[in-house]
Amino acid sequence: MLKPLPSKPYNQLCYAKLMTSPRFFLNLNQVADNDLKLSLELQNLKRYQQDPVLLVSPMLVVSAKVEESFYRLNNLPQQLSKIFSPLKPQDPDEDIVEECAEEALNLLRGHYLLDEVIDGFYEALDNLKLTQLFLRRPDPQEELLGIRAQMGRPSLLALKELWLQAWQAEEVLKRLKTNQSIALAARSVVIHHANFSASKLAHQGIKKAWLDAQGRLLAMQIT
Repeated sequence: MLKPLPSKPYNQLCYAKLMTSPRFFLNLNQVADNDLKLSLELQNLKRYQQDPVLLVSPMLVVSAKVEESFYRLNNLPQQLSKIFSPLKPQDPDEDIVEECAEEALNLLRGHYLLDEVIDGFYEALDNLKLTQLFLRRPDPQEELLGIRAQMGRPSLLALKELWLQAWQAEEVLKRLKTNQSIALAARSVVIHHANFSASKLAHQGIKKAWLDAQGRLLAMQIT
């Protein structure tokens, strides 16, 4: 969970860890254990990558560490806690939530990723070799929801916009009702081809699947 962080020494430590740990994965076999633990879909996509019949579409997994570093290196948890301080988590007023959420979104839009992270993101996209992209969270339900974007800067803006969706008023209210807290856990992001269609596959564990234009698996709803 993202919590307030106090000090500059912590930021230096976080920066050092960020620069030495993998953040972008083009091979599902290399996805970090922490990202796999949080996603049944990624676990199954990794497993199906070894399937000789059911091919998996090329994709890029952006580690949850990238999202977490965005918050922590900008000291955003403390600032977000301050913004939402007028709120009573056990009995949230929806008007206050909307006001705080708007202020939070303005705060987040004014902060950016480190240049080193941006360069790594662009390099990973170049290796993905796609021009029309779809960015989403893992583990879809009935619909495959996300953001379509072109290669380059539009995809970077889409990545950040995907993170910011968690601070829309309705999403904050969901967390308050479930956990009595505005805190959120950083999650990975999956990027793949923007051209896909839904399909029902006769494979154990798959309730619904989405395939690319070549019939390769790129997303699944787990039963």
